[in-house]
Amino acid sequence: MEGLLRTSRDDDQLLVLESGVQEMILDRITAEGFHCVGELQASFDLLGELVRFSVPAYSRLVTHLGRDKVRRRPCHRCRRGARFC
Repeated sequence: MEGLLRTSRDDDQLLVLESGVQEMILDRITAEGFHCVGELQASFDLLGELVRFSVPAYSRLVTHLGRDKVRRRPCHRCRRGARFC
């Protein structure tokens, strides 16, 4: 699925997003208990492909995790690092 997302169009990515895959991945990552390293790596890789260049996916991520738990980095264009674009 990661390879499919990497090469897909925006509407295909939205279809995958609407299927609930992102919520399933987030629930799996944030679940208590033991996680094998391979499972976490695959989950984060897939989550990264879902969120990359996708405002709707990023918005869902922030909503699911809670805005206070998502740290935003300053825009690379802002020299002082004080603004978020």
